[in-house]
Amino acid sequence: YVPTVDRAVLFWRQGSLPRWHLLNGTSGVAVANDYISAGDPGTGLWKRMASCWDPDQEHIIAVWSNTSDNHKGVCAVGTVSETGIGWGTPVVFSTLRVDWVNVCYDTTQDRVVIVYEQTDGSNNRTGCVIVGTVSSSSNTITFGTKTTFNTTDTHNIHCVHDVSANKILITYENKGGDTRPKAQLATVANTGNTVTMVANSDMNIDESFTSVDVYSDLEYDPDNQKSLFAYKGNSNKGYLKVLTISGNTVSAGSAVEFYG
Repeated sequence: YVPTVDRAVLFWRQGSLPRWHLLNGTSGVAVANDYISAGDPGTGLWKRMASCWDPDQEHIIAVWSNTSDNHKGVCAVGTVSETGIGWGTPVVFSTLRVDWVNVCYDTTQDRVVIVYEQTDGSNNRTGCVIVGTVSSSSNTITFGTKTTFNTTDTHNIHCVHDVSANKILITYENKGGDTRPKAQLATVANTGNTVTMVANSDMNIDESFTSVDVYSDLEYDPDNQKSLFAYKGNSNKGYLKVLTISGNTVSAGSAVEFYG
């Protein structure tokens, strides 16, 4: 949602293009649609686009894997008006293959945070996080150096900025390990595009099952200063857990079934 012009933006792949659709935020009426660039986001659950809003520079951020160019990770910055979106040239944040990808905005440090699974030339897959700064005068972004948060296959990746804790909460499926949903914390520096993983902050969100594809989503609640994690658990049922950050640790509340 873009509050400056009361518009909602949807992203999806159509015709092998990363497309956007602009809606009136109040009425839901369609306003315009087009594509960002010619880079194909690809198909399948692991190929996905993600977006976030930068309230400091008033830009929209979109990320995806460009399957037309060796699956490189790309990020585009756009300016939203009431009638359309003007996009800058997509910037590569990973020259290695990117699959699962998500993005959030750190409003305390004014940084874009991207989490993703990377595959190197030896087919080693790792979970990575990288930070970027959006230009105040143009639709461009510059990135720092990536940091690894998981050393095996890392699927269903999400991230949010917890304002009260001033931490980035990362959730993911430990596909290369016990296939449990896990969480870790990261801290973004107030200078440069640097991100640091919080030591010993990794935890299992649900210990009750293994070997389940943990399709999931994550959202931050700024009023209660907690995050809501939705996921598929045992017997393919849908569950919710509230995640709370206290200092350098994450705790998970009891699982609530929302779909049986």
